[in-house]
Amino acid sequence: MDKTDIEALHKRAELLGVLGHDRMGPDELRTAIDAREHGADPRQTHERVQGKAIGDEP
Repeated sequence: MDKTDIEALHKRAELLGVLGHDRMGPDELRTAIDAREHGADPRQTHERVQGKAIGDEP
């Protein structure tokens, strides 16, 4: 994946409101973008990227 592709992923993530996209790699960006496009809110998107199950909070 070249630099232009990664920049495009970051831009798309930014437009979708993905939190912390600037610290994500390409695979994490794809996961976060997919989650946002399927209705996850920004907090849920971050949790999915971090590998946490939604609703596991105390």
